[in-house]
Amino acid sequence: MPSALDPGPERELCEFFELRFGHVLNARGARELTQALHRLTKSCGFERAAHG
Repeated sequence: MPSALDPGPERELCEFFELRFGHVLNARGARELTQALHRLTKSCGFERAAHG
């Protein structure tokens, strides 16, 4: 499954995760987090993330 986010927002998400929780995500962890968030937002009825 391709990433739900383009590299910019995914990188920002990883940086937030590191700042908030003190844990650096590796590529697999970042991909899994992105996919989980995509599934969550889709199940809540948000097909696309808002931009801008």
